[in-house]
Amino acid sequence: MADNKKVVMVYTDWIEKFEILEDDEAGRLIKHFFRYVNDLNPEAPDKITKLSFIDIENTLKRDLKKWEQTIEGRSKAGKASVEARRLLKLNNQDLTNLTSVKNVQTNLTVKDKDTVTDTVTDTVTVNENEFKKEEYTPKGVVDFPNQPNHPKIDFDKLLSFFNANRGVLPEVKKMTKVRENRILSLQKQHGKESIQIVIEKVRDSNFLQGDNKENWAASFDWIFKPANFIKILEDNYVNKENVRSNNSSRTDADLKQSAVNAVNAMFGVKKAYVFDSAQIIEKHKSNFNINQ
Repeated sequence: MADNKKVVMVYTDWIEKFEILEDDEAGRLIKHFFRYVNDLNPEAPDKITKLSFIDIENTLKRDLKKWEQTIEGRSKAGKASVEARRLLKLNNQDLTNLTSVKNVQTNLTVKDKDTVTDTVTDTVTVNENEFKKEEYTPKGVVDFPNQPNHPKIDFDKLLSFFNANRGVLPEVKKMTKVRENRILSLQKQHGKESIQIVIEKVRDSNFLQGDNKENWAASFDWIFKPANFIKILEDNYVNKENVRSNNSSRTDADLKQSAVNAVNAMFGVKKAYVFDSAQIIEKHKSNFNINQ
């Protein structure tokens, strides 16, 4: 038996052997069995015990070999797992050191009051994250301009921008995950500038600010529903007086010339035709029956 092995397998088909033996012979075989499995190195007391124990001993040896192989496999697996965790920990530490810290060797020139110049070589440790933060601090609502394909929105700044331009609309206290996901989806569809544009259009719209028959005013969640967002972006809620003032700024002559230009462009006329009745009559006078 091996060390720390406290269990042995006893097979039910061994009963046939014990049924053949007399009770005293079976008793001696059982005693021999337990002495063997407890590593007492027993000697069989007689030939019957010795012969009866041969196949039992072979079975016990076979089972012991299987048990030792199982224990060895578990030990190797445990050691491999420990080594894998150790290597993973070292790898993570190396990555942290590479991405967050740079060792920069610099030459520092020190000049004292006596105009004595000395060159000092030193190693300066720079935190890369802090360096990047100082190097560029975005001022607008949208951050990370160097990543045009996947711009990230600073939702704290967006919240502040909305509340500063909300007019009479309710103040927004918190950006929930649902709100953030909806805004990111709108930004992906309509561009990063559209978020700021829509907020400003809502601010300037009398209707969305509550100047309507129902005294209804838009809310933050209503504004950023996809269907409402595109309507605001397309100026569906622009003030009527703004539309009138924009149109009235164009004179009748401007509108007429615009129509002429449009027709000329439609038919490929490079120079607008000028209707001159006197010239036409003079040119075709002979074709008319006019008493002179």
